[in-house]
Order: sequence, then structure tokens, then C-alpha cells
Amino acid sequence: MIQDIAPHRLDNHWRLCEPQNGEYLFRFRDGQVLLAPDGSLPRVTETGSPLTFLFTFDGVGCWLSQESEGENWVAIRETKNLPEGLGLMVATAWQLNTWYEGNRFCGHCGKPMALGTSERSLVCHSCGMTVYPKIMPAVIAGLWDGNRILMTRYAHGHSKYRGRALIAGFVEIGESAEETVRREVMEEVGLSVRDIRYFASQPWGSASDLLLGYFCHLDRGGDIRLDETELEDAEWVCREDIDPTTDTVSLTGTMIRYFKEHPERFPL
Repeated sequence: MIQDIAPHRLDNHWRLCEPQNGEYLFRFRDGQVLLAPDGSLPRVTETGSPLTFLFTFDGVGCWLSQESEGENWVAIRETKNLPEGLGLMVATAWQLNTWYEGNRFCGHCGKPMALGTSERSLVCHSCGMTVYPKIMPAVIAGLWDGNRILMTRYAHGHSKYRGRALIAGFVEIGESAEETVRREVMEEVGLSVRDIRYFASQPWGSASDLLLGYFCHLDRGGDIRLDETELEDAEWVCREDIDPTTDTVSLTGTMIRYFKEHPERFPL
């Protein structure tokens, strides 16, 4: 998955420090990230422009610039497959950039926010409000029955992704992740589930999500009742018909491949 970058390491601990020449530099605009001509990340130079510390990668500082000059702009959604941990770096930096951009003013009194000086936070010196990066939990539900798994396709306008997916949805207030699985499956395809079991989690920084993957068994038969506001279609796909080259960068793709390659974990 995108976070599986060993032996590289992304350390997101905040620290108070100054940028050094040669460290990594992130610039974003209109859902795009600036890359160097060779596809690598730009580096900090002595430009004098203010930079915001993000995290370290293999011990090297990574910084955010608000400047938008440059030529090699790449859409964030196209960077998830970049090698050597670069996809995770871009997604995490974009998540922090989105948080900074969305919290320039205090939600309580409307005054400008300032960077915290002892932790990663934004502080209003007028009313004392402090805010921290927000993460949105969402579930991925791999609904299976015998040797088949339920595949979906998002409705036009609901998502730009046009490939096959699994049922997914955000955790609501006052709801456990397992309850979200039951609710989302019922809402999207009108089916009941049982034997919900946790599989894995994944940070998905490009959307500020934390994805929680669960497999669940069809509780009883019944016809699919499609929620056409969210899904274009949903169908049962047999294990032998799953593409063996399904992308495993995402949690969804990893779960689909796992179902295909580990039939012993899903007894008939």
C-alpha cells in the first residue's frame, strides 16, 4: 500500500527548526504538486521566502512553500504510484497544506491564525482558539459470499475514479467503524452483513482520510438494491475473474487482491 515504503521512513513529528539548503520543498496549486524535471522533489535553496516545516523523510526535512512558480505541475491524484516513498510524501504534504489553507482564520472570532510554536497547531492570539490537523475516518467494506466479492462503480459526479471499487463511506458521529460497515452496505446495496472483521488501515492524505478496511460476510440472500445517487452499478465478481494485477497501492486494491489470493481465509 502507499504507506509501505520500507526501508524509507516518513517521520511526521513536528519540530521547531530552520530550513537547510538541499532539503525537500513542496509547492501546490489547484490540486497539483510541483516536481523537478526529472520527477523528483525540488530542493530548498536560499530564496529567503518563508517556509513551513512539514515532516522528515529519511531524516531530511520537508518544507511547504506558498509560492506557485514553476513548470512541471502534476495532479495529486497521479502521484500515488510514485516510487521510493514519494507518493506518500506528496499525499501527506498535500493533507497538511489543505489544513493550513483551510484554517487561515479563526472559526470562533474570525481573526487570523498563527503557527503554533510548541506543536503542530494553529493558534488564534485574539481569543485563544487552538486547532489541530483533522483526519476523517472512513470504512472500506469487502462484502463476500462464497467465492465471490461485491464490486461497485461510483456514479458519475460522485467520484472521478472510474474503476472497480468496494463499498465505502465515512464514519458518522456516535458510530463505531463496524456500525458504519453495516449501515453503508445497507444504504448502498440494500444487503445485510455478519462476521465483520478488521483487515488493515491506510492513511489517504490526498483526501485527509484514514481508511479502515473490513471484510464482512453476506448475512442472507436478497437482490441488490442500488443507491443510484452514489453508485453506477454493483455486481458479484467470482474470485477467478478478479484481475491478478489489481493495484495494491490503495487499501481497496489490496483487499481485492487478498480475497483472490487467500481463499483459505474465506471458507465456502
